[in-house]
Amino acid sequence: DGEFLEWDHDIDISIPSSYAKRFYAGRKNLLLKGYRITNRRSITDCGPIKKDGYRIFKVKRIFGSFLSMFSGKIRNNQLVADIFIKYDNGQDTYWIASKKVMKVPSLHYKGYDEVGYMGKSYRIPVKCSEYLTHKFGDWSIPVKNWDCSIDEKSVVGSVL
Repeated sequence: DGEFLEWDHDIDISIPSSYAKRFYAGRKNLLLKGYRITNRRSITDCGPIKKDGYRIFKVKRIFGSFLSMFSGKIRNNQLVADIFIKYDNGQDTYWIASKKVMKVPSLHYKGYDEVGYMGKSYRIPVKCSEYLTHKFGDWSIPVKNWDCSIDEKSVVGSVL
């Protein structure tokens, strides 16, 4: 509907695993601009995700609001970005969230579609409706108490 969920506190972005090292190496530049980036790594091998591989970056504004384009939309301007690292084995794409291994067919990341929001264009997975259905089931009905470790339809395993 063109709006954030009022109870949500972050935006979720993903990048291919091949970009992870380069992204994290550039964190010093973002620190100078007032952003703090932390990372979490895999504690074990999980399909194409290898032990100690990046699994998520968390980005926060050190002071004030984060990403001024979303200013005022979420929790007193304290928006957080979670950047999930996606690993592709040629057929499926995997990532880890809340100690769960998730996967979707790789076709969703072989290209992108675009969606407009607040006068800008953003890249989204190919066949986005199928992608969202694969992850959430009936995604057209917002669920306030969503827990990806329980409710996510793309969960294929756990990380101990």
